[in-house]
Amino acid sequence: MPCTDLTSMPSLREFRAQVDALLSAGTLFEAMDQYAIIFFNVENFKHYNQYYGYPAGDTFLEHMASAVVESFPQRLVARATADQFVVLAKADEVVEGISKVRTAFRREHKDTSIWLRAGYYALGRHDADAGVACDRAKAACDELRGRRDAYMREYDDVLQHRIIWRRYVLEFFDEAIKRGWIRAFCQPIIRVATGETCDVEVLARWIDPGEGVMPPVEFIPVLEEARLVHLLDLAVLRDACRACRELVDAGKPYIPMSVNLSRLDFELCDIVAEVTKILDEYRIPYQNVAVELTESALTGNQEFLREEVDRFRELGIEVWMDDFGSGYSSLNVLKDYTFDMVKIDMAFLRGLEDGGNAPIMLAKVVDMAKELGIKTLVEGVETQEQYEFLRSLGCGRAQGYLFGKPSPLPESIEGLANDAHPPVEPLAKHSFYEDVGRVNLMRPDPHPYIDGRYMPSDVAAAIIRRRGSTDEYLNTNGLFAEFLAETGEEFTEDCRGAIRRCIDSGEWEEYLVRRRDETYTVRARLISEAREYQAFAVLLVVDAYYRSNRRGDGE
Repeated sequence: MPCTDLTSMPSLREFRAQVDALLSAGTLFEAMDQYAIIFFNVENFKHYNQYYGYPAGDTFLEHMASAVVESFPQRLVARATADQFVVLAKADEVVEGISKVRTAFRREHKDTSIWLRAGYYALGRHDADAGVACDRAKAACDELRGRRDAYMREYDDVLQHRIIWRRYVLEFFDEAIKRGWIRAFCQPIIRVATGETCDVEVLARWIDPGEGVMPPVEFIPVLEEARLVHLLDLAVLRDACRACRELVDAGKPYIPMSVNLSRLDFELCDIVAEVTKILDEYRIPYQNVAVELTESALTGNQEFLREEVDRFRELGIEVWMDDFGSGYSSLNVLKDYTFDMVKIDMAFLRGLEDGGNAPIMLAKVVDMAKELGIKTLVEGVETQEQYEFLRSLGCGRAQGYLFGKPSPLPESIEGLANDAHPPVEPLAKHSFYEDVGRVNLMRPDPHPYIDGRYMPSDVAAAIIRRRGSTDEYLNTNGLFAEFLAETGEEFTEDCRGAIRRCIDSGEWEEYLVRRRDETYTVRARLISEAREYQAFAVLLVVDAYYRSNRRGDGE
């Protein structure tokens, strides 16, 4: 049989011809033994050639070929392409043989930038085409692309269904856009201080006439792999803008929306120009739209991506970092890019009720983000206890099933006309509450113009809202809640007087609270106002409460 020059192995064409002959003769099924096709691939082999040179790459392939032959003695083997090999072996030899090849691979090659993966397909009596069998083994191998946690995969019914589904998605994607099967759903985003809907996140849904509502995980990865995801993201944005324009033309209020973009959007088109073109078409104000980017979307050509992020922000379109904390380089991304909002991954809420490190870590992340001047949103809120904890941290926004599941967009944007979501925050109050959200209750110094002094994280602080003659707490950190419980002081005449004075003066105003033998100074300062609504937000800070409390505990 003719061989390849480098490895002395048959080619893939010759391998298929011999397997076809065995299948036609029925030789593979004469005994009780079952046979399988195995497909090996070396991940990132191009890097190896570029780094070490092609002669070293040739030596590598010779070692690889020897490992395959030695691990499957007396079996039919072939070299499919430069770094791919195929084997016909008995099914009960597959797992052990693949493991032997991998062990030999690692023994000879310590460079961790390359790794081995393998897929296999068990032949049955219905199989009559070696080409199809090889393709299935390769498909199983391809499922492991980019993964280091697994190195072998069988072509089974689950994988077959997935492949069929991919074909369906790609075949009907254009029709889905034209016929409106691709729809914008959205989920409410809540202002933690008030419990009102202040934004909605626009989410892609495929409403198929035969399959029903399909979640994004079933079609977005397929479209990303096919490099079509930018068409999806723009179609969803267009649907959201169309629905928003219809509601506004009917006299309904705007609600700011955020839309998700893929990294590939920046590669496949001028995404900034495409987004603004759609916003202009439907006369949607830029300041009412934010784009969300995941941490993984911001790896690679950082200079180009940083420029694109800045282009959005210069136009008045906010850029939010999505899924913060779900990866390994989040801190570097926050250092290298300028974001308006950080969406903290729901993983930080898991185990919150059980104590442990979760509350500490979440508090520190909110603290850090606010110190960087970045607004905060926590995803995945499902319980009232989680929500109250976010209020104690002064977290700006929250999102999760506690407030509502994703639903068709017109219903969500209208908001006030249904019971599906919390009531909608008037757009005119948006900037008022944005100022409130900038205050860091762990270091309650929202802007240099407040007083320019650094305040430690162990102070008792709260934010109140005055509307007309009514005062209420928007946020209180844990220490301020303890202060209220110990002193029994809430909105006394002294407190109300200081609030009134700081609203008039715009400066810090003080009042005293006496508790047994101790006297505390409480400072009040205006941080935001919406005079047309007679609404004012005031920061309260209790000086020296923590130190006195510690001394009272015997310290």
